[in-house]
Amino acid sequence: MQWIHFFRCLLKAVSFLHRNGIYHRDLKPDNIMVEVKQDGGNMKYSPVIIDFGFVNTPVGHGGTPGFVAPEVFNANPAIKATPTMGMMDIFALGCILYQIKHKDWLPRFDRKPDEFKKEVNKVRLANDEMSSLITGLLEDIPYRLSIKKALDHPWLNPSSKESDAALLFFSPHKNRVDHSDDGSDDRPNEQD
Repeated sequence: MQWIHFFRCLLKAVSFLHRNGIYHRDLKPDNIMVEVKQDGGNMKYSPVIIDFGFVNTPVGHGGTPGFVAPEVFNANPAIKATPTMGMMDIFALGCILYQIKHKDWLPRFDRKPDEFKKEVNKVRLANDEMSSLITGLLEDIPYRLSIKKALDHPWLNPSSKESDAALLFFSPHKNRVDHSDDGSDDRPNEQD
């Protein structure tokens, strides 16, 4: 599966939702189905977002821990921006892309904030295009990428020489996490 194509389509789908005033609030791999189409001799894989049970719920309600943005758990007075539903979906996309690359889960911010920050810093130091996009999607709100900026990111727009190297193929998660105990509006200015 070509992850660049898949993730680009996922960003475009979330952008479409946001432009239409729909904020998913529970983006995670379990809520993304894969549509498979034959295109000539090639298979095309496209994301299909499902489970809209938390759509447009107020900030602080809904979502799956492990994909919920840190600002929901930790109101930081140093951050001058209010968490928006769109930016929370973008954070979840960063968590999903992290799982695609690392075949593992990020430490949950609500349980281990220091481990979460340490892991994001490790990803930042990896110094490759995919890691750069991951950290851009996971940044604190004032610095988090918009969907428009994410779609312009170099990892999603490789040159023809780099395209073969930029392909990642599906591999099941090496670890599964048991979540059995888990119980604003950026339309005009985000221009997703």
